Order: sequence, then C-alpha cells, then structure tokens
Amino acid sequence: GTKRLAANGADDMGIVGTGKQSLPQIAAVHAVRPLREVRVSSRNPDTRHVFAENVTARLGIRTRAVDTLEEAVTDTPIVTLITNSTEAFLTADMLAKGSHLNAMGAIVPSRVEFTDDVFARADLIAVDSLRSVRDLSTEFRSHYGEDDAAWQDVRTIASVIAANEIRPEGADVTLFKAMGMGLSDLALAIEVLKRARAQNKGHKVPDRVKLPARLT
Repeated sequence: GTKRLAANGADDMGIVGTGKQSLPQIAAVHAVRPLREVRVSSRNPDTRHVFAENVTARLGIRTRAVDTLEEAVTDTPIVTLITNSTEAFLTADMLAKGSHLNAMGAIVPSRVEFTDDVFARADLIAVDSLRSVRDLSTEFRSHYGEDDAAWQDVRTIASVIAANEIRPEGADVTLFKAMGMGLSDLALAIEVLKRARAQNKGHKVPDRVKLPARLT
C-alpha cells in the first residue's frame, strides 16, 4: 500500500505498536520508501525504547521512542498502526494533510484502531482482501454496513496495482487496510526460493518417496 499510496518524497514514519509484526512493517515500508526517521509509540516506555534501539541496529534507520501518540503521528507522512487495541485511538484530526495510513492490527472483530471520521478524509481507500474486510473489520463494517453500493468506494490493492494507479494528486489522506492473506506469504516464499536457487544457496532436501501401502 505504501509504495502506491504514500506521497512522493515521504520519508518519515510513525508506528504505533511494538509487537512481533512491527519491525517487519517498518522494513517493508523502508524497502519501497527509504526512511529518514521512524517515531515509535506504545503503552510501555521500556518496550518502545528497546524496540527503537533494535530498529536502528537492524535497519540502520534513525528511530525515536516518543511519549505520546500525537508525537508519533503529527506531521508524519506515513503512519502505521499495528496493535491489538480493542478501542479506537487514532482520530482523523491527528493525521497530517497529505499523509498515508496503514491500518494493520485490527484483523478480528474485537479489535479497532481508528475512528470513523478517518473515512471522510480518505480520498483513496484500498484493502488487501475485500471479503476479509467485509467479514472481520469492525471499522469498515461499522462505516459501510451491508450496502453493496457503499462498498464500491473500497478498492483492492490488487486492482490499484493492475491499473498502475498511484496516490491521487492533492489527496488529503489515503488509507490501506490489511487483514493478512496466506497467498501473500506463499508468494513471498516462492520468490525467496527462486532467489536461493539462482544464487545456489541453501540445502536441497531430498524429494519425499511415497512408499507403497502395506497390506495387513
């Protein structure tokens, strides 16, 4: 989502959440938009400071642990939410004009991360799986309901890529909602395997031999 929907030149990121998925989220953004600085917010000050140090050590990005949510997201062009929160904490007025929001954490109905007013500011809304979002995202279900016509405003990121679209000129906010897809993991595994074979790395495991069934 970030590659297509973030503004040109966006090189600062604010991330809310320091769980096991947070570092990969930063790495993924950094791969498509080289980052100058990352600001980290979470409820536990010790955890966020350790996490910030780990990001700097692992990815070489200047990373700061900040004391408040507002410090992480104010005037930040790329914002990622990756929490297990059960209450919405990000409101529309916290987002800077021209920013891009990745909402990655609320993947079951009991979780929510942003308030309904975010939708009104989003000029382009994309998701990884429309079916999963309609079934499981409380944020989207509360806003769009069961009206199929209303859901026409929601694009899949696959359709955005297929149409070679990018962030609309002059967009206020763009929003990408990911629920997680096993197909994405499979595609990544295939690509890793291709590269390993091309570079002659790794160890080949013998093919499984199917033994004939024994009659008893």
